[in-house]
Amino acid sequence: MKFIFVIFIIYETIAAETYDISIPENDTANYNYAEFRIWLNDSIDTLRGIYWFMHANNGDSRNVIYDTLYQNLASNKQFALMGARIFNMHMSSGVGDATIAATDSFAVLSNHQELLNIPFFINGYSWGGQFAYHFTKWIPERVLGFITQKGGFHDTSISHNAIQVPGLMFIGENDLDYRIENLTNVFLNHRPLGARWALAVEPNTGHSQINDFELLNSYFSTLVDFRIPSNANFYSSVILNNLPDSLGWFGNQGSWIVGSWACYSDDRDSSSWLPSRSNAELWQDFVSENSVIDTSDCIQDIDSSYVLFTVGIHGEGEASDYVIATNDTDKINLCRSQLELNIDERLFHVNGYIDSTNGGFNDPWNWHIIPNEWVLAEMSIGLCNGTPQQIENDLDYWINSVGQLCNWSSFIKSEILTDSLCNENEIKLWNECYNIQGTDSLDLSLNNLSDSIPQEICNLINLKYLNLSQNNLTGVIPPEIGNLMNLEVLNLSQNNLTGPIPSEIGNLFNLKNLHLQENQLIEEIPIEIGNLDSLNLLFLYQNQLSGHIPESICNLSFDFSSFNSQFNISNNQLCPPYPTCIGNSQGIQDTINCDPLSVINQNMPISYKLYKAYPNPFNPSTTISIDVGDEKLLKLNIYNLNGKLIEKFSIEDYISGHYQILWKPINLSSGIYFIEMVAKDFRSTQKLILLN
Repeated sequence: MKFIFVIFIIYETIAAETYDISIPENDTANYNYAEFRIWLNDSIDTLRGIYWFMHANNGDSRNVIYDTLYQNLASNKQFALMGARIFNMHMSSGVGDATIAATDSFAVLSNHQELLNIPFFINGYSWGGQFAYHFTKWIPERVLGFITQKGGFHDTSISHNAIQVPGLMFIGENDLDYRIENLTNVFLNHRPLGARWALAVEPNTGHSQINDFELLNSYFSTLVDFRIPSNANFYSSVILNNLPDSLGWFGNQGSWIVGSWACYSDDRDSSSWLPSRSNAELWQDFVSENSVIDTSDCIQDIDSSYVLFTVGIHGEGEASDYVIATNDTDKINLCRSQLELNIDERLFHVNGYIDSTNGGFNDPWNWHIIPNEWVLAEMSIGLCNGTPQQIENDLDYWINSVGQLCNWSSFIKSEILTDSLCNENEIKLWNECYNIQGTDSLDLSLNNLSDSIPQEICNLINLKYLNLSQNNLTGVIPPEIGNLMNLEVLNLSQNNLTGPIPSEIGNLFNLKNLHLQENQLIEEIPIEIGNLDSLNLLFLYQNQLSGHIPESICNLSFDFSSFNSQFNISNNQLCPPYPTCIGNSQGIQDTINCDPLSVINQNMPISYKLYKAYPNPFNPSTTISIDVGDEKLLKLNIYNLNGKLIEKFSIEDYISGHYQILWKPINLSSGIYFIEMVAKDFRSTQKLILLN
């Protein structure tokens, strides 16, 4: 799309510059006008993002750039500040393209080339709030977070692309019903999918703009700290950190109680997700009018059995120090013994430790905090909220909060005795270091790997291809696999994996190929499998999966009849009835433990019908389908070739509906059998052939 840039006035303020751009309507864009104004602090050499305030319908937010409160907020985080005047601001009208064109032009005018790449934080009111959400759906990779204040939201459809972008949604208690209902539905429909969103109801107000700047600004500042990598290159595409669910705090929409992942006892799927404890408590004060402030039930006590150490590989200096925690007595003694040696005699440095039993800090105390993935799998449990960068740069926060209050169940691993460790931007997997941001493909198939799949592998958030097939891996598939939102191919086949398929696998919306065959996976196929809109290959054969195949599998877009080439779930213990979309492609199933009678749809048929059994001939079982009309079924019996009654199904009390009956003959020889269905004036018979 081509745009003609109309440059208006360049404003000079104290230590700052402002620019105006107009993107005119053209043959592919049908907004009435789109005008943008940006403010840049001259003291900032490299911008990290754009704070964008969006106006209500037919409004003008360009003068926000002269508001000193917003200027200070943006400057403190090295952000530009932007406002706009847009009429008819629908994404479909080309406004998103106009925005990108405007920021690209600002990059040229200001000589800040990073404006081509840096993320947006959008705070929108009314129609601007609705637009903030739709802009996030349109280009989620460029949105740090969004705030929607009293937006109307006519589009409540599921948006998989936006759920990883944190959002804070406000409604007014006395606002119009459609605004309350639509925005509430957007929130409730997306939270069970893992949306990092919060809903805040402002008491006793209608359609007014939010003036609780402490809550708004805290939300923005926290997300900047958490989502922008410390090593980000702002002159190329900025890959924002995806925040794990466990990082956040949760807020109950009814009771206003807040709590951490570790101790929150209410339903998380309907609760607000806030990025930190402090932000959660500000949310709590806002929605409750300061009536609920006590969160002591959600504070974890320190486990006195744990000792926290700093260690570093000998000879690599202070910068190699790592934080570790253990309650293993042998390992505690090993680390303490190193403190008794001269530095040049130590196998690895132990620079100090916290031991709750002695009430404080020990000398020497030389903390340089560089958390390591194999040491601290989760940076945030309970009060332990914060990014590695935040903790590294704030030793007071570490000493006074994290070190004193957190019960980390991490442990010292053998890696501390090896010759090298991964740096802070890497994780160690099977003795190799992999860059968290840079690794997009990992093929470790046929490597004789053993033990369980480490959770740390799920920190490689940019992985598109992961192949661990044909190894000796055991244990369960870690639910954290759902964090790998960019995965296109996941191959864990031909291992000894146990446990269920984690429901979190439904978060992998970009997944195209899923190979889990030839393992020992159990339980039902998760209903979330239907979320995988991009899937074109599903192999689950030769496991121990049981129960019914979820109807959601019919949401998948590939051809189920392409058995063995795109779809194969055979050699499991999956029970009928099978979803109609898969036809007869369920393959061979061990149905010995399945219920003999399954209700597919009650109260549908008005007549009787006996369908052809499948499979037929059969061994060891066959499925018989029937329609039961508006009266009770009188007889459904199976006879042998001589007319002897072999089996009678007691289903005369069932109401009308469509049923499937699984017949599993025991101790019967091969031969011809007949099933007879009799109901009032209806009679039908089918021949069955048993092959032993």
